[in-house]
Amino acid sequence: MYDRRAVLTPRGVLAIEMKAERRVTLVLCLMMVAAVSAGPAAATASGLGSSPTPEKTVFQKAGIVLPHGSPGEADSVYARAPFVLRDDDGTYKMWYSGYDGSVNRMLYASSPDGIRWTKHGVILDVGVPPYNWNSVGGQSVLKIQSVYHMWFSAGYWSGGPFVYWAQIYHAVSMDGFYWNVTGVVLPPNQFWDRGMTNSPWVVRDSAGLFWLFHSGWDGSNTRIGVATSGDGISFTPYAGNPILDLGPSGSWDQSDVNTPSVIPGSTWLLYYGGTDRMSGALGTATSSDGLHWSKSPGNPVVGPDPAPAFDSRVLWFPDWLADPSGPRLYYVGGDGSTLQIGLIKNTTVKDEVPVPLTLDDTPRIAALGTVAAIDAAVVGLALFVGRRPPRRPSAPPPQEWPRIQPPGPS
Repeated sequence: MYDRRAVLTPRGVLAIEMKAERRVTLVLCLMMVAAVSAGPAAATASGLGSSPTPEKTVFQKAGIVLPHGSPGEADSVYARAPFVLRDDDGTYKMWYSGYDGSVNRMLYASSPDGIRWTKHGVILDVGVPPYNWNSVGGQSVLKIQSVYHMWFSAGYWSGGPFVYWAQIYHAVSMDGFYWNVTGVVLPPNQFWDRGMTNSPWVVRDSAGLFWLFHSGWDGSNTRIGVATSGDGISFTPYAGNPILDLGPSGSWDQSDVNTPSVIPGSTWLLYYGGTDRMSGALGTATSSDGLHWSKSPGNPVVGPDPAPAFDSRVLWFPDWLADPSGPRLYYVGGDGSTLQIGLIKNTTVKDEVPVPLTLDDTPRIAALGTVAAIDAAVVGLALFVGRRPPRRPSAPPPQEWPRIQPPGPS
């Protein structure tokens, strides 16, 4: 869908050339490099068009890192909604959702480098008392001292205002594998999310306040809202929700806005999945306070690759990770029949066809702020809970669409 060439300029800004020969500058995850590793730096016009060098660092797609499973396994059809945490000992933990053609379950994998993963199977299953969920998955994890805290979505095929529904729960663990569910922390509670609350992404600010960003479904479309808590258990929804709404008619995110991934700071950065029910891509938004958000003018920042790529139809469930090797963005890609987990990361390549930023791109850079505006990266993620869809649904429920596969080739 996109004719894309990307190169990381010395200031850490990503340039992407899109279809129709229109160059659109996208300030992507690389805004975070200075905050994570290089200290304060400003994204200014000077130096944006630097001369090619023998090698360059490119923030680009690295392919599939966690494929769907084999027939009979819990993730045999889809592996989606990753949340990756780099632990204190340098190991990587991934919690993700697996779909076997009937139900969603939560699974776990580990890795020495965040790229080569070993699957360990189901950690939260359906049909288990006392909750007896029909579907479970979609999680955000924080490690506080030695305890893992998880916020996740789970639900049922009946009982809601639109039949199936879901809400957000909290659980704790000492090892990240065995979990004790403490209860519901955010049920559907406002008009815009009265069908379900899901896709939680939790961050804790410098004052100790928990921010739970999440998706909500009103029976027709998904949007993004936020709730806050002093203890991570009792959350108060923001009265101004949703904080991120649908795009205008005809836009790439006109039908659904969901699966938030948020990095707090003096300027907050939010990644999200957007759809027009024909394809799906990733966009960004920024905020000065975590409550009032502006979508980035260069959206979508990452879109599908041409077939037969694994993400030729849809991308969503962005999962930001501040890694010592450089920023990483895990995400879900779909080709119309499968969903698998991919990665965007720094890669050193031969500098043969550079596409540097130009002075014309300065307004877009200014619109997203400076590199130094992002103070820190945090862990978290989200996911949708839904039921098995028909093939090529004419009007798929939005919480079901982003959970499973894009319309069109679905």
